[in-house]
Amino acid sequence: MRDITETMTFTTEEIRRENIKAILREVSDALEERGYNSENQIAGYLIKIGRAHV
Repeated sequence: MRDITETMTFTTEEIRRENIKAILREVSDALEERGYNSENQIAGYLIKIGRAHV
């Protein structure tokens, strides 16, 4: 078991990546629950958003 009195450091990049992973997992699970192919849905959304910003 880890000593909780020990100082730990985190980078904002690590936290940001973990947050993104958690959100994508949650979205993916919700899409699959509704019968959608989560990979295709998320990829399509990201492609569509990319075009909107050009």
